[in-house]
Order: sequence, then structure tokens, then C-alpha cells
Amino acid sequence: MLPQGDHLFKRLSLDETLTRVWDVYCKGFLIFIKISFVVLLLSAFMWSWVLLPALRIVLGVSEDMLLSESFTPDSYFVDSIVLGLLHTALETLLSSIAQGGIVLAVALIYAGEEEDDGGSSSRLNWFTCFKDGGMQNALTLLLATLFTGVGVVAGILFFWVPGVILMVYWFVVNPCIVLDKSPSDDTLTVRAIRKSQELVEGSWCYCFCTVLIGFAMVFVVKFFWIVVVLQLLFKDSQGFLPYTFKGALLMVIPMLFALPILSILQTVMYFNLRVEKEGMNFEALLRDLGHTTEHGSYRQVSLLETLEPSPPTDFNLRETNRSAAVDEVEL
Repeated sequence: MLPQGDHLFKRLSLDETLTRVWDVYCKGFLIFIKISFVVLLLSAFMWSWVLLPALRIVLGVSEDMLLSESFTPDSYFVDSIVLGLLHTALETLLSSIAQGGIVLAVALIYAGEEEDDGGSSSRLNWFTCFKDGGMQNALTLLLATLFTGVGVVAGILFFWVPGVILMVYWFVVNPCIVLDKSPSDDTLTVRAIRKSQELVEGSWCYCFCTVLIGFAMVFVVKFFWIVVVLQLLFKDSQGFLPYTFKGALLMVIPMLFALPILSILQTVMYFNLRVEKEGMNFEALLRDLGHTTEHGSYRQVSLLETLEPSPPTDFNLRETNRSAAVDEVEL
């Protein structure tokens, strides 16, 4: 059960962070899955019907060769590596759009919204979150993912350590893009990257442990699905290969469940760091959401207005009666 209002905004320990991630994941499960499904389906389609045919021409590899038993990393090492890297890059770039939608959905859950049942005015539904959080910020999310991805890969090539450091510093870039609309002279991409670095500064070890757990969960889910499930289902066929549309669809299934976990972890960590560095509270979140959607101000009310009026005390009743008596005498 999630706390409400300002009770959500406190500095969470690592185990409290993981518990919060699970609570949010369960509360918005269907919304997260739908957002992920739309983007990952697009990724599988673009890979199978657009990018892969073009790559076959560039690499000089026929479709029959791709599906043959002879096309293995041992025999076609460079071609296999190129195809694998490009498939991962495409999925990562497009997944950033889904992450933008999931980030907004998590923020709305923090704001106390209930899932839209079709007849309410709640903004917590998969299409609105995908549109306002993902599509409206698509270009910025893609550019930020491309820039940070290249930086992390370059750092990993230089003995791993620089890449790991950058990965941690840039872990909350996507929430900064979607939720932080503070004025700045920089472009939104640069501002989000700088904001992420500022938030992580001084809490690097805490963030590192969180990042490690997050990526470990994604790796375990994908490894279990690809190595165990697909190998059992398609032991003697190429039906699971990413070189076919069917195979590409099968490859994205684990990401339907892993991508929301990673996105929620980023958002919860973003809130944790802002609580620690900026004293973020419930009203600050509502102000941020007011700048996030295209429908103007979003629940920008004071918390004092949400409190029930306190019952009158005996003293207040005596004062009220006394004032009424004075008014009658004057009349």
C-alpha cells in the first residue's frame, strides 16, 4: 500500500526504494505493460521490415543465409556482432519513448491519481501518459538516450570504469526530461543531463547500488526468457531468432515486464534525490505536473485546502455568541 501526500516524499533506504518500486509496479501494472507493448511492437516491426532488409543489402547476406544453421557467431562473427548491436540500439532508442510515458504514469500515481476507468477525469491511463510523457518529449528522449548511450559505451571501451561512472550519473535523465521544466538557457537535453549529474552528485554509491540492482533484474529476466524458455520451445528451429518478425516479437516479450521496472526505479530514484537535495514535497510534484501536460494547471492546490476543517472549540463558540450579543445590542 502506497502512502499518500507528503508521506511519499522522504529519503528512502535501498530496501525501501525496492519496496516502493514494487508497490508502484503492481498499482500501475496494466498501464506500464500497454505503454511498453506499443513501443516494443513498433521496434520489432521496424527491425524486421525496415532495418534488417537494408542491413542484408549492406552486409551482402541473404535471408536464407541468415536463417541457415551455418550463420553462427563463429562463422560470421562481424556480421553477427553488427546485427546484434544495431538491434540493441534500435530497441534502446525506442524504449526511451516508452520510459517517458511510464515516468509520467509513476508521477501521477505519486500524485494520488486512480486509474481512469473510462468515465472519470483522471489522467492516469496508458494513452494519455504515453502521449504527454513519451510522444511530446520523443525527440528530446531520443537525443538524450543517443548521447548518453554513446558516452557510456565509449567509457566502457576505456577499461569499463568511466562507462559505469557515467551510467550512474545519467541514470535519472529521463525523469528530468519529463518532469523537470524549470527555466534554463540550455536545451532540454543538456539541461536534463546536467540536472541528473547534480542530483546524483554526493549520492553516487547509493545510486550505483540501485543501478546495479535495476540492470541485474533486467538481465535476469531477459536471460531466463531467451536462454531457458526460447531454447526449450524452439530447440530445433530458428523460430526464436531476431532475424524474423516472429523472432523479434518473441525477443521483446521479456522487455514488456523488465522495461517498466527499470523506468519506475529511475523515477523513484529521481524523487528520492530531489527530496534529499531540494526538499521536494507533494505540492512541488503537483506544480511539476502542471507543466508536464498540455491541459494547463494540474491540481495546483494548497495542501491546507485538502484538510478537513477542525471542529469548533468551546472557546470559539463562546466568542461567536458574544459577538452576536454585541451586534444585537448595537442594533
